[in-house]
Amino acid sequence: MRPRLTTRRRLTLGLSASALVAGLFLSTGPSAMAADVPTAPAVQFAATCAGTTDDDPTTAGGPVTDLTSVFGLRLTAYNNGGVVPLYDAFGGSVGAYPPLCGVRYDAGVGGPVTEWMFCTDITSVVCGTTNADGSLADDHSGTAVPKNPVTDLDGNPKLSVNQEKLISYLVQKGHSYTGTGSQSWPGNSGTAQAGTNSADRTALQTLIWCISDAPSPTSTSDFGLTCAENLDAAEQTRLLSLIPDDAKLSLELNDDGTVYHVGDTANFALTTNVYNQPITLTGTPAGSVEVCDGDATLTGDQLTVLGSNPAVDTTITLCAVGTEPGTIGIAAAATPPSTKHINWAQSINTEGTPCQVYANFSTVDEVQLADSAEVSFEAVETTTETTPTTSTVETTPTSSTSETTETTETTETTETTGTTPVTNTTATTGSTTEPSTYASTTATTTSTTPVLSATGANIPTALPWVGLLSVLAGAGMLFATRRRSGSHR
Repeated sequence: MRPRLTTRRRLTLGLSASALVAGLFLSTGPSAMAADVPTAPAVQFAATCAGTTDDDPTTAGGPVTDLTSVFGLRLTAYNNGGVVPLYDAFGGSVGAYPPLCGVRYDAGVGGPVTEWMFCTDITSVVCGTTNADGSLADDHSGTAVPKNPVTDLDGNPKLSVNQEKLISYLVQKGHSYTGTGSQSWPGNSGTAQAGTNSADRTALQTLIWCISDAPSPTSTSDFGLTCAENLDAAEQTRLLSLIPDDAKLSLELNDDGTVYHVGDTANFALTTNVYNQPITLTGTPAGSVEVCDGDATLTGDQLTVLGSNPAVDTTITLCAVGTEPGTIGIAAAATPPSTKHINWAQSINTEGTPCQVYANFSTVDEVQLADSAEVSFEAVETTTETTPTTSTVETTPTSSTSETTETTETTETTETTGTTPVTNTTATTGSTTEPSTYASTTATTTSTTPVLSATGANIPTALPWVGLLSVLAGAGMLFATRRRSGSHR
């Protein structure tokens, strides 16, 4: 349910008169500061802020249906460098409830940027209604009273330095949230932040009022109990330790000329005053990195340096072990809360109840700290000693002899009348000699030739001698036969 203005007004109960006086003082006290002005006048355009709203700002009820449109006197204010309120925390304009979605020109971007604008004066009116011609008005009295365009201020003298730091932190980082009664904001996710939904956004507005318009520590109102639950003195002290006036972050190799090899450890010195919040480390996979000295923790790529006084720098040591040849490049980055880019704006009027002084943080100008360093690891040189080796191979002579013998035995039996049978046996090696008949008359001849055969390398050498012996043997037998024949004559 959208809270009505009367709900907001109930929060003022119990506030001191000094708070009311401060609100009146702010209506004329702060001086305007120079704002970015478009280099060329913009034409009508539409813009929205981060997150969702309970109501659709493009179909709003009231004098203007599409509250995202920058037209008419809205466009004039934009081209003059002012921040233009578009719609409230719930997406409406009638009976507006802070924070307001505002749009302005940013020279760095070269175009419009939008941010949620949070009220820092609980006793002042919202001034968040838009008339049909695009002019600003406030309708808390039931009638839309025209107001001057919103202009930037050079500060908010109502706030102390610590209050300004805490509001800067809350607008930028948000906070956990537990609401009581009217401050429980149905639909709240347990966090107070601007860029999610209407319930979380209004919860953050409550916490900012806890700083700018703090209730009595003994207050039992819903507002007082909610402030005590979320932002007591101890918690405010803790948050202040997270907000350096001048944030620092540096990273360098402790270089003493050492040549690093794989397996060696190189030390990096990280110096910062950004405490108790993430510092993101990124690097190449040529080694492993860990905290080896100093009060810090490293979980995954999130480094957290512990400390309580951001006015004092702390140096820790990161150790990188080279696991392979190559370069380890470590980069450290952080986005700490800062008061440098918080903007203050107000519709300044000489009559009527003063309008809110709004705080909004320029996210495009966030303080982003980063530094990097690297170290190279060389491959380990290895020396290989070679011992001469003598191999002795013993060879046993092997004699291989293959003999091929072809033997042809020829048996001739010759029967003659008046003669003695003659048996002629001829042994040859590697050749066959045909039998000869030495009788003049042959009755019956029987020839049997068994052959035995073998192979061998020595046969060619033996053949000439075997042939000669065969010839001599044949001649001898012929001579003997003739002698026997002659004896019967």
